[in-house]
Amino acid sequence: MIALDLPAQPLDQALNALAARTGLQVIFPTALAEGRRAPALRGNHPAPQALGLAAAGFRIWKPG
Repeated sequence: MIALDLPAQPLDQALNALAARTGLQVIFPTALAEGRRAPALRGNHPAPQALGLAAAGFRIWKPG
């Protein structure tokens, strides 16, 4: 579980912040994240769930 308290922010920044917090490698084309925002993420979440929450609704997240 990862404790998160991230504000709503541009999607690319949110994904990079989550990668830094979780230690997961997150690879995405910058163009897919451009102009999109991730919601605020708060609480304790497993790393894959946190990434899924950040990218929800954008069709760029495919859990392994």
